[in-house]
Amino acid sequence: MKFIKHILPVFGGVVYDKLTADSIHEFIENKLKEGLSVKYVSDIIIVFKSMSKYISKIHGYANPLENVILPKSEKNEMKLLSKSEQEKLCQFVLDKSDNTKIGILLSYYTGLRIGEVCGLKWCDIDLDKGILKVERTVQRIYENNSTRLIMASPKSKSSVREIPLPQFVVDILRKFKGFNSEFILSETEKPVEPRTMQYRFKSLLKKANLPSVNYHSLRHMFATNCIELGFDVKTLSEILGHATVETTVLTQ
Repeated sequence: MKFIKHILPVFGGVVYDKLTADSIHEFIENKLKEGLSVKYVSDIIIVFKSMSKYISKIHGYANPLENVILPKSEKNEMKLLSKSEQEKLCQFVLDKSDNTKIGILLSYYTGLRIGEVCGLKWCDIDLDKGILKVERTVQRIYENNSTRLIMASPKSKSSVREIPLPQFVVDILRKFKGFNSEFILSETEKPVEPRTMQYRFKSLLKKANLPSVNYHSLRHMFATNCIELGFDVKTLSEILGHATVETTVLTQ
């Protein structure tokens, strides 16, 4: 399943002896940016390593994954903003909203992954009911020695979900809707790609005089804040699109 879902779409068209450690490490980095856990990405690479080891032994090809290092799993590796810094961030994004600020606002108050917010369309939001539907994700994949941007279904069935929106977020979206295109984050008919959104987020943090953190930290801050407010873990797990409640607990 990991081979079909993750390895084949990216490397299916690549000639085996053209594989490089650099392309594998880029693959690892992209999977982590998509929101996959370190353990899950490590499992994917272990499958890949086993295949390469077998090919090397049976057919004599060099093993391009021999020196590929698995991503390190550290429970406290995700750097988060403090409560006061989070308040400052919210004040900054609420001032003169634009596409980037709207995306950050949505991720902070709903826990959307970066690829999910990049793929979000206005038709996915019911402003009258205050509901946001997650039905697609944007990601850049490696194919035929190059990369291309694709829109795909979320990474699992549980990731296809509906998320309730705070009323003040609905009010902001209602005011902003008339100034946008099909995609919420874009001013064109094409989606913004995740690494562009990551760059914009870093730039915004710098302008707001805030510490540099990864965009994915917004999802962790949302989850942490919900737990502190007494959210039911099962409900939170469904909002985050986790396959199991255990996954939600382990990310805290």
